[in-house]
Amino acid sequence: MKKILSILFISLGLNFTTFANSNFKIISTVVNVETDYTSDGVKGINITYRYNFLPLEEENHNDTILSKASFSISAILYENNKAVEPALGYQSTANANGEATFGFDFLSNEMQASKFDKKKSLFIPYAALKLSPGNHTISIKTLLSGTDGTGNKHEQKLIKENIEFSKPKTNTFTLNIDYIESTEKNAKGNVWDIAFFRTDAPDVGVNVLVGNISV
Repeated sequence: MKKILSILFISLGLNFTTFANSNFKIISTVVNVETDYTSDGVKGINITYRYNFLPLEEENHNDTILSKASFSISAILYENNKAVEPALGYQSTANANGEATFGFDFLSNEMQASKFDKKKSLFIPYAALKLSPGNHTISIKTLLSGTDGTGNKHEQKLIKENIEFSKPKTNTFTLNIDYIESTEKNAKGNVWDIAFFRTDAPDVGVNVLVGNISV
């Protein structure tokens, strides 16, 4: 009896491991890769993904598995099987290997299970890519990764090849900020920050975005 129980426990453990790492698809396809796309006055590549988190809920037979779930998408561009590096000023996009990586996190309302697929886009400025002006043929490797509400991790990989575009000549600039002036209170007439025994001045910061990417 003990041997039989041991075998049952081992079998259950194997089933659980396979279950946690199942290869179902959240992203059904890369709907479109549009080159020479303009976003906020910046030209680049726009990638549209079609996705649905319903398969995750259905496979687990758990309608609360998306509660407290966390998923994101990251995309890396390759030319001649070599990852493209970030251009000058776009070091914020570099990953640990120095590769230009672009992506986004899914919001909680975007991860709700639905009978209908949803779409979400990712914009990559040409200026963020360390490529010479002129014609290029690249591939885009996308990784969807995350953790469901039970703590199990999931991954899905996609690749889109033979994307052709012509990168225009880009210019660099230097931005000098002498000072920033703010009012003593915010737009609602309240002090900016509240500290013990006194009120604090606002914490002022500057973030320059080009194509919604910090430079």
